[in-house]
Amino acid sequence: MIRYGKSNAAVITNVLLLIGAAPILYFPNKFPPRFVYLGVGMLIAGVIVRKYSSGKFIEHTTADKVIGTILLVLLPLSIWSAPTPLRIQYAIPRSLILLWNIGFFYFIVTYTSSNRLSIRRSLYGYALCSVFLSIIGVSSLQWHYKYAGSYEILASISKVSMGRESIQGIVHPNQLAGTLVAMAPVMLVMWFRYSWQKRGVDRGSGVYVSSLFAIATIMSSLTILLTQSRAALIGLILGSAIIVVRGTRSLLAYAIMGCTALCIGVVQFMVLVRDNTTPQPFIRLVGGANSANFRLELWRQSLDAVRDFPITGIGFGTFRAVMPLFYPIDMSPDYDIGHAHNMFLQSALDWGILGLIIVIALFVLAYIQVLTVYCSIIGTDVVSQNSLRGSRTEASMQELSVVSLALLGGLVSITAFSLLDAVSMGSKTNFVLWWLLAMAYSIGNRYTQDRAYTMP
Repeated sequence: MIRYGKSNAAVITNVLLLIGAAPILYFPNKFPPRFVYLGVGMLIAGVIVRKYSSGKFIEHTTADKVIGTILLVLLPLSIWSAPTPLRIQYAIPRSLILLWNIGFFYFIVTYTSSNRLSIRRSLYGYALCSVFLSIIGVSSLQWHYKYAGSYEILASISKVSMGRESIQGIVHPNQLAGTLVAMAPVMLVMWFRYSWQKRGVDRGSGVYVSSLFAIATIMSSLTILLTQSRAALIGLILGSAIIVVRGTRSLLAYAIMGCTALCIGVVQFMVLVRDNTTPQPFIRLVGGANSANFRLELWRQSLDAVRDFPITGIGFGTFRAVMPLFYPIDMSPDYDIGHAHNMFLQSALDWGILGLIIVIALFVLAYIQVLTVYCSIIGTDVVSQNSLRGSRTEASMQELSVVSLALLGGLVSITAFSLLDAVSMGSKTNFVLWWLLAMAYSIGNRYTQDRAYTMP
């Protein structure tokens, strides 16, 4: 059994080690080369601390073999296959970021699998992170004006002088939106949970927790709207819809989701096949057809690249350097295209066909974990199995069912976004996806432990 104080000290130590390693591994070019070994050493030290506090280096998940393939096969192969200048400039820095993300993933899995309090703490951190990213993102966003009437609104927010096209910030709106879309549905469910169900949380702290999730939900959702990312808006709508459908399980909810999906499909189809019969006001309203045409051409060229490099890919993170030279599209040479605008296709470009399979497996296994927990709890009377332990079991199972529904909404949102855009592996905000996946896998572990507790 892990002693509470000992576990808390280990968590704090791990957090400090991750924070210390982050700037070194995220920005290796700004440090002397030997500092990279220091950053990797901090990640290893965190694993040793977990062994000391919990008796195990990592908490095992169903994705261990998948992640092991990334570390032992895909990363070495993609780094080796990249030309030396691109390896130094792109492949190695991206690999270091991904290494930190995987270390962060196992930190979350190990501690959130231990008890319900750790799951709550992880969700509190997730909420605070979404607020932080919303504030930082909006304050340094590259404002775009995609929809009719958006200029007037955003100009008043960003205080852009009339006549300017955008603020040249450091945060791309689509990347910010793709990061927050994995968070907003989770925050929404937890907001309702702590607003309507105070069980397991005293009333005083419940108000603060509910307020935290409310602020996180509102800020992340509004920021997604301000970015005007159509992929993120579709993801947010679908993630919220699946929450309503699974949460209420009524015919009305299914009808609403069906109508929503139909409307999204009609809008995207009209933009995709735009011709002279499509009203121009409608085209301006949905942001024009250039984006759809651009994606289609980019996807065609990306598929050609995958066919040419099916085993190794073109090199991890080298998309913006390789594609314009060998697979150009009809765009201005000054336009920077950093990825394939489809996370799964981008994974095939980075790591080859095996990389595509691995990333799909990460998502599929996470869905299996979340759906297994949710459906098992909803369809089983866990309390009746052990009347003496029923109170504890009921509270734990109720909380797991709510968290699993929240994570399901986040997974649906980020999956929908990833089909139309990408926050690719190794990008700086990709840790949010790994955080979401870690919580999905950890509630599967938590559910298994609670079920074992109820067995006579």
